[in-house]
This record gives sequence, structure tokens and C-alpha cells, in this order.
Amino acid sequence: MVALMKAREQFKPELGFKFLTFAAPRIVCEIGNGIWKT
Repeated sequence: MVALMKAREQFKPELGFKFLTFAAPRIVCEIGNGIWKT
């Protein structure tokens, strides 16, 4: 959930990317970080 909120804050629609294209890699990375830390 935190990754989604961070992505929302950092997303800049004026660059022409879809939100999902921008957010998906960040969410996956955050999940990986969470697994790695436990």
C-alpha cells in the first residue's frame, strides 16, 4: 500500500505515461524489498 501511495505522489501525467506503467515496477520492487527484509 505504501508503494502505491509513493507512486501516486511521484507520478507526473504530463510526461505521457499511464499510471499503471509508472506504478507497477515500483510496487513489485517494494514487495521484493519487504520479502527481502523479513
